[in-house]
Amino acid sequence: MPTPEEIAAKIEELQDIASPRVAELVLVRWPEPDGPIYYGPKSAVGILDNQTLLDQLEGEQILELRFDGSFFLDIAQESGISDDKVTLDFYDGEEREDGEVTRRHEISRLFHTHGPGPKTEIYYYFPEPDLLLLQWWGHLQPPSDVTLDRFKTSAEFGFRSSSLPLPRRAFFSTCSALFGGLLETAAQVAANDCKYDRHLGGSFGNLNGGSPFTSCPRNNFAVCIERLEAGGTAAPSFLGFDTKIESYTVGQTKGPNLSVTTRGNNNNLKRPLRVIAGQRHVSDLDLLAFAIEPDTKHPEGGAVAVQYAICEGPINGQSGQTVNGVRVGYMHLNVRNGELRQSKTGFSKNVSNYSGTALFFARVQGDFTKTSADQLRAEVDVQGLRDIRVYTDESSFTEQYSTDRAWWLLRVQTDKRWGEGLDYSRVEIQDYIDLAAWYAESVTQLDRDGNSTPGVRSSFNAELIDRTAQQQIYDMCLAGRCSVPFPDLSGRERVKPLKGLSEEELAAAPLFIDYGEDRNILVENEVTTLRYSMQDDKTLCNRYVVSFDDEAQQNTQTPLPFESELQQLAAGRAFGDNTRRVVEKSINAFGVTSFGEAARLGNLLLNLGEFDEGGLANNLRVTFTTWYLHALTLLKYDVIRVRSSKLDFVNDLNEDAGRERFEYFRILSRRRLPDLKVEITAQAYSVDYYNFIESAEAPLIVPSAPELNAGGGFGRLPFDVDFDEVNHSFDRVTFKLMV
Repeated sequence: MPTPEEIAAKIEELQDIASPRVAELVLVRWPEPDGPIYYGPKSAVGILDNQTLLDQLEGEQILELRFDGSFFLDIAQESGISDDKVTLDFYDGEEREDGEVTRRHEISRLFHTHGPGPKTEIYYYFPEPDLLLLQWWGHLQPPSDVTLDRFKTSAEFGFRSSSLPLPRRAFFSTCSALFGGLLETAAQVAANDCKYDRHLGGSFGNLNGGSPFTSCPRNNFAVCIERLEAGGTAAPSFLGFDTKIESYTVGQTKGPNLSVTTRGNNNNLKRPLRVIAGQRHVSDLDLLAFAIEPDTKHPEGGAVAVQYAICEGPINGQSGQTVNGVRVGYMHLNVRNGELRQSKTGFSKNVSNYSGTALFFARVQGDFTKTSADQLRAEVDVQGLRDIRVYTDESSFTEQYSTDRAWWLLRVQTDKRWGEGLDYSRVEIQDYIDLAAWYAESVTQLDRDGNSTPGVRSSFNAELIDRTAQQQIYDMCLAGRCSVPFPDLSGRERVKPLKGLSEEELAAAPLFIDYGEDRNILVENEVTTLRYSMQDDKTLCNRYVVSFDDEAQQNTQTPLPFESELQQLAAGRAFGDNTRRVVEKSINAFGVTSFGEAARLGNLLLNLGEFDEGGLANNLRVTFTTWYLHALTLLKYDVIRVRSSKLDFVNDLNEDAGRERFEYFRILSRRRLPDLKVEITAQAYSVDYYNFIESAEAPLIVPSAPELNAGGGFGRLPFDVDFDEVNHSFDRVTFKLMV
């Protein structure tokens, strides 16, 4: 394999060739015994019949020509959280040699032998510099249309399903862990919840009559004990929620002891177990089981025993447990922070340990004889997961408690139990190292009185619960001002901060121009392919309402409005009058809990739009076509420089009116066309606004924030307020508060 430096040198050589020859190849990595096979177009036989190319390819069946026509695929490289699709139309008829049929329906045979899912890679081969360049990869899908001699299918890159839930460990009685005996390497087992490794020569788990177990039905404690626990009577590795119903005896203040029965609540648990990042006050816990312990002589001396699931573990800690508003005393409380194979609580003799689940068992005094499961409410203060990977380089990391949004985004993408489940090899770790460093920078924020104050650029304190992975990742990136994960040319998922660039970085931005000797924007029929557009005043958003979970109000969701009155008047004039017309969008600042961070985000959204896709300060978009080689190294969200006679005219008018000239643009999409051209769409990059927002004393828009309860906040009770007037009427009480 050539080094990155060797590839870069060949690309430079290629760009100096006026009309380079090129052919497109599709590699399907069929499993053994067939192995990887390359497929190419029949029209490119003169290019592909090249020994230097054949020496680079792998597999015994080196190259088969099964595509018709010129064969240049239409490939969109958009977002890793959506499904990019490439259509493939293979020849699948009879194959002859010396007039004799040697094979028929070979693609059908391969697909029905191995099924969908083989990795599919698309390459360009340039013979002059002998460069084989990976363009895209995905996974082969079931066929969409099969005829006598054609096999039409597709390859897709992205989510396994657009509706993949995150988190996804539901309250089922079966274990959610993948049996370790199905994995092929020790590294895979180490990253798995089930640590069975006897098939790999390890020591964790039991044997089945002298041989390793090869499967696990995962349906109850007993099978887990059989495979993992030597002589044990419980299944500490079991990740199911199988609540045992059992009886025990309690005493009374007077009279005989009573027998009470525990009650499971599994039938009422409809949502998956939540995941908590950072510091949160959680007020809607999931009741696993409870038991009413009555006192027939003195009902107020009775009690209720409860066990609540909090979230996925292991967490950094929990405190302030309350049940129905009553603070649980230390002597009546057992807490478990969600370690794998943790010890069980004292709820009952045979209670599950609920491996991997943070929970607490509490006993609260009172008369609960008429209380049902849905009337038992619990709250707790939580510090979330403490095993977040924090990398220092591509291969070195520690697992620790973290509120850094970059490392949480990586965890959401890669967690095998509750996340998207990607392998770490599919992401560019250095991107997350860079993003974490950017988030840790100190920037200008606002306090509630509108005063400038320093604060970190972004942190993440959130509950992930009961939404799709696409929604959660999109919201994490939107609130954190970074790109949604997207694939690069090698198919690895990338993520980039939407940040302001230095003067040196702007000077290095690639130039695209449609006039002069350096012209690289294509001209068709003597007309430039560049076109531009702007949102009109009637549709341009002039008011964002940013909702964040205010840490000063126990994570109560608080809306903050950010608006431009001048733009609202302009929207009214666009309708022919002087109405102040509001064009509003609502945004969930997912994971934002500080007022200062929410205020900064609202300003950026109003002026630059979501993902820098257009706001008050960058309302100009360009689309143009260029040759593939000029866009070869560009990625989505890169900043480029664009010059055009059309844009020069518009910029001159803007400059005369005291507005900013737009010469820099952030790439929104890069679509490779079937004729070795690339269509680029980009949004204006406002140098002036980025310089303004990054200044030490940026005069940001101050949102109108609601008044706070001065005694409230995380871990503190509200202050007392006296009644001014109290009236009783049947079953209602009305009162006024002294303010």
